[in-house]
Amino acid sequence: MIKTNKDPYFIIALRLVLGAVFIAASVENLGLLPTNIVPTSADIYIQEITGGGVLAIIVRGIQLLAGAMILFNLMVPLALLILAPVMANIVMYSMAINQENLIMALPLLGAMLALMVFYRKIYGVFLKAQYSSNISQDKTPEFIMIDDVEREYPEKVEFLRELNHKLHVS
Repeated sequence: MIKTNKDPYFIIALRLVLGAVFIAASVENLGLLPTNIVPTSADIYIQEITGGGVLAIIVRGIQLLAGAMILFNLMVPLALLILAPVMANIVMYSMAINQENLIMALPLLGAMLALMVFYRKIYGVFLKAQYSSNISQDKTPEFIMIDDVEREYPEKVEFLRELNHKLHVS
Protein backbone atom coordinates (compact mmCIF):
# COMPACT_ATOMS: atom_id res chain seq x y z
CA MET A 1 0.00 0.00 0.00
CA ILE A 2 1.34 3.44 -0.93
CA LYS A 3 1.40 5.96 1.90
CA THR A 4 -0.10 9.30 0.91
CA ASN A 5 0.89 12.59 2.47
CA LYS A 6 -2.10 14.34 4.03
CA ASP A 7 -0.23 17.50 5.07
CA PRO A 8 -1.55 20.81 3.74
CA TYR A 9 0.38 22.29 0.81
CA PHE A 10 1.51 25.23 2.96
CA ILE A 11 3.18 22.86 5.46
CA ILE A 12 4.80 20.90 2.64
CA ALA A 13 6.17 24.15 1.16
CA LEU A 14 7.51 25.28 4.55
CA ARG A 15 9.15 21.89 5.06
CA LEU A 16 10.80 21.94 1.63
CA VAL A 17 12.10 25.50 2.01
CA LEU A 18 13.39 25.01 5.56
CA GLY A 19 15.06 21.69 4.73
CA ALA A 20 16.68 23.08 1.56
CA VAL A 21 17.97 26.16 3.37
CA PHE A 22 19.62 24.14 6.15
CA ILE A 23 21.14 21.68 3.69
CA ALA A 24 22.50 24.54 1.56
CA ALA A 25 23.85 26.36 4.63
CA SER A 26 25.62 23.27 5.92
CA VAL A 27 27.15 22.48 2.52
CA GLU A 28 28.26 26.10 2.08
CA ASN A 29 29.85 26.30 5.52
CA LEU A 30 31.65 22.98 5.14
CA GLY A 31 33.64 24.64 2.37
CA LEU A 32 32.02 22.82 -0.52
CA LEU A 33 30.58 26.04 -1.96
CA PRO A 34 32.08 29.54 -2.08
CA THR A 35 31.35 31.49 1.11
CA ASN A 36 30.01 35.01 1.40
CA ILE A 37 32.12 37.85 2.74
CA VAL A 38 31.42 38.28 6.46
CA PRO A 39 31.28 41.81 7.95
CA THR A 40 34.32 42.73 10.03
CA SER A 41 32.27 43.08 13.24
CA ALA A 42 31.48 39.38 13.01
CA ASP A 43 35.02 38.18 12.30
CA ILE A 44 35.83 37.32 15.92
CA TYR A 45 32.55 35.46 16.43
CA ILE A 46 32.91 33.51 13.21
CA GLN A 47 36.53 32.67 14.05
CA GLU A 48 35.48 31.30 17.46
CA ILE A 49 32.72 29.17 15.96
CA THR A 50 34.69 27.82 13.02
CA GLY A 51 38.26 28.13 14.31
CA GLY A 52 38.19 24.93 16.38
CA GLY A 53 37.11 22.86 13.43
CA VAL A 54 35.35 20.16 15.40
CA LEU A 55 32.48 22.38 16.56
CA ALA A 56 31.92 23.67 13.04
CA ILE A 57 31.81 20.16 11.61
CA ILE A 58 29.36 19.01 14.30
CA VAL A 59 27.03 21.99 13.80
CA ARG A 60 27.14 21.68 10.02
CA GLY A 61 26.58 17.94 10.25
CA ILE A 62 23.55 18.52 12.47
CA GLN A 63 22.24 21.07 9.98
CA LEU A 64 22.76 18.69 7.08
CA LEU A 65 21.16 15.70 8.81
CA ALA A 66 18.18 17.60 10.25
CA GLY A 67 17.68 19.53 7.00
CA ALA A 68 17.55 16.25 5.07
CA MET A 69 15.12 14.80 7.62
CA ILE A 70 12.81 17.80 7.15
CA LEU A 71 13.20 17.83 3.37
CA PHE A 72 12.38 14.13 3.01
CA ASN A 73 9.63 14.15 5.67
CA LEU A 74 11.47 11.78 8.02
CA MET A 75 10.81 12.38 11.71
CA VAL A 76 10.18 16.09 11.12
CA PRO A 77 9.24 16.90 14.76
CA LEU A 78 12.54 15.40 15.96
CA ALA A 79 14.49 17.31 13.31
CA LEU A 80 12.81 20.55 14.38
CA LEU A 81 13.82 19.92 17.99
CA ILE A 82 17.39 19.23 16.90
CA LEU A 83 17.49 22.45 14.86
CA ALA A 84 15.93 24.66 17.55
CA PRO A 85 19.26 25.59 19.25
CA VAL A 86 20.87 26.20 15.86
CA MET A 87 18.01 28.47 14.86
CA ALA A 88 18.23 30.32 18.18
CA ASN A 89 21.94 30.91 17.54
CA ILE A 90 21.22 32.18 14.01
CA VAL A 91 18.59 34.64 15.26
CA MET A 92 20.76 35.89 18.16
CA TYR A 93 23.75 36.32 15.84
CA SER A 94 21.59 38.24 13.38
CA MET A 95 20.17 40.49 16.07
CA ALA A 96 23.43 41.22 17.87
CA ILE A 97 26.15 41.26 15.22
CA ASN A 98 24.82 41.30 11.69
CA GLN A 99 21.37 42.90 11.48
CA GLU A 100 21.33 42.52 7.69
CA ASN A 101 20.79 38.77 8.21
CA LEU A 102 17.48 39.41 10.00
CA ILE A 103 15.82 39.57 6.58
CA MET A 104 16.62 35.85 6.18
CA ALA A 105 16.64 34.73 9.84
CA LEU A 106 13.16 35.91 10.86
CA PRO A 107 11.27 34.19 8.00
CA LEU A 108 13.21 30.98 8.75
CA LEU A 109 12.29 31.30 12.42
CA GLY A 110 8.66 31.86 11.41
CA ALA A 111 8.71 28.78 9.17
CA MET A 112 10.22 26.68 11.95
CA LEU A 113 7.68 27.91 14.52
CA ALA A 114 4.81 27.29 12.09
CA LEU A 115 5.98 23.70 11.59
CA MET A 116 6.34 23.23 15.34
CA VAL A 117 2.78 24.49 15.85
CA PHE A 118 1.58 22.10 13.14
CA TYR A 119 3.24 19.16 14.95
CA ARG A 120 2.25 20.36 18.44
CA LYS A 121 0.31 17.19 19.30
CA ILE A 122 3.47 15.13 18.97
CA TYR A 123 5.35 17.44 21.34
CA GLY A 124 2.59 16.97 23.92
CA VAL A 125 4.04 13.59 24.88
CA PHE A 126 7.21 15.28 26.11
CA LEU A 127 5.29 17.86 28.12
CA LYS A 128 3.03 15.45 30.04
CA ALA A 129 3.71 14.35 33.56
CA GLN A 130 4.90 10.79 33.87
CA TYR A 131 2.10 8.59 35.19
CA SER A 132 4.12 5.85 36.80
CA SER A 133 7.69 5.46 37.85
CA ASN A 134 8.69 2.31 39.63
CA ILE A 135 12.26 3.18 40.57
CA SER A 136 12.51 0.69 43.41
CA GLN A 137 12.32 -2.20 40.95
CA ASP A 138 14.57 -2.58 37.93
CA LYS A 139 11.81 -1.80 35.44
CA THR A 140 11.62 1.15 33.09
CA PRO A 141 8.70 3.57 33.46
CA GLU A 142 5.85 3.22 31.02
CA PHE A 143 6.42 5.38 27.99
CA ILE A 144 3.27 4.66 26.06
CA MET A 145 0.34 6.68 27.34
CA ILE A 146 -2.38 4.06 26.83
CA ASP A 147 -5.16 6.49 27.79
CA ASP A 148 -4.25 8.83 24.93
CA VAL A 149 -4.05 5.98 22.44
CA GLU A 150 -7.37 4.56 23.64
CA ARG A 151 -9.18 7.79 22.80
CA GLU A 152 -7.84 7.98 19.25
CA TYR A 153 -7.33 4.29 18.35
CA PRO A 154 -9.48 2.08 20.58
CA GLU A 155 -8.80 -1.01 18.43
CA LYS A 156 -5.06 -0.82 19.15
CA VAL A 157 -5.30 -0.69 22.96
CA GLU A 158 -5.37 -4.43 23.58
CA PHE A 159 -2.29 -4.95 21.39
CA LEU A 160 -0.41 -2.18 23.24
CA ARG A 161 -1.35 -3.59 26.63
CA GLU A 162 -0.06 -7.03 25.61
CA LEU A 163 3.14 -5.51 24.25
CA ASN A 164 3.63 -3.46 27.42
CA HIS A 165 3.09 -6.57 29.54
CA LYS A 166 5.61 -8.58 27.50
CA LEU A 167 8.20 -5.82 27.81
CA HIS A 168 7.83 -5.64 31.58
CA VAL A 169 7.76 -9.42 32.13
CA SER A 170 11.00 -10.15 30.29
